[in-house]
Amino acid sequence: MISICIPIYNFNVTNLVNNLSAQSELLDVTSEIVLIDDCSENYFRKANEIVCKKKVFVQLKKNVGRAAIRNQFLKYAKYDYLLFLDCDSIVFTDDFLYKYIQAIKEHSNKLICGGRIYKKLPPKKSELLRWKYGIKKESNGQGEQNVFRVHLGSPECISLIPRIVTSAEVVQV
Repeated sequence: MISICIPIYNFNVTNLVNNLSAQSELLDVTSEIVLIDDCSENYFRKANEIVCKKKVFVQLKKNVGRAAIRNQFLKYAKYDYLLFLDCDSIVFTDDFLYKYIQAIKEHSNKLICGGRIYKKLPPKKSELLRWKYGIKKESNGQGEQNVFRVHLGSPECISLIPRIVTSAEVVQV
C-alpha cells in the first residue's frame, strides 16, 4: 500500500528509520521504507549502514540533487502510495504513519501534503535561511505544523503521492 521514501544526503537517518519501522509494524497495511543516498560523505554512509541494510537501499555513485533523487524512487518503490520525507525529519507522534493511512482511505488518488514544525526562536546564522523559508512555507507561520492539505498542486514538504499522479500516461494532457 505505502512506500516511505527517504532521500539521504549527509545525514544520519537511524532514528528516523527506526521510528518509522516501529510505526509501520503496527499498521494493518503493507509498507516498505525505501532509502536512496545521494552520494553522501563516508562518515554518513557508515553511520547509516546498519539501518539501511534492513530496508530497500540504493547508494548513488554521483550526487544528483533534491529533485532528481525523488524521481529515482519511482524505480524502486513498489506500492501505490509514495510518502516522501526529508532525511532530517523528526517524527514527534506515535500515530504519524497512521494519520497518512487514514488520509489515503479518505482521499484516495489525491496529493496530500503535510508540513514541518519549526522552533519559534531563530537558529544560528548558517541555518537561518532554511528556517525562514520553513516558517513561511512549510508551517503555519507560528512554528506549528500545518494540517493535512489535500490538493493537486505542488508539495511543500512532506508529501503523500499516489503512484497514479506520477504516471506519465495520466499526467500528460
